[in-house]
Amino acid sequence: MNRLQYVLAMGSVLLPTPLLAQTAATGSTGAKLDRKDPNYVRCVSQVETGSLVKKRRICHTNAEWSQIDAAGSCDAEDIQGRTRQGFDPNGAGGD
Repeated sequence: MNRLQYVLAMGSVLLPTPLLAQTAATGSTGAKLDRKDPNYVRCVSQVETGSLVKKRRICHTNAEWSQIDAAGSCDAEDIQGRTRQGFDPNGAGGD
């Protein structure tokens, strides 16, 4: 197998999954989703911990990103609430 055949074969195997997800969500290849549609797939790149150059691409639908954001906000509020419970504004110790 020459190099061109190899590249073409690998390209067909590594078809981007967001494209496949959008095609499955719309039901056809011709329809395009609006960026604000809950089924529109958005991808972000995150730097891998411990690496200066390696990045990971994460793709979710807008609805999934909203759920992830809501869960993160809930966790942050929970942590703040637990921190406030042990805080005495008068500076008195627990004696």
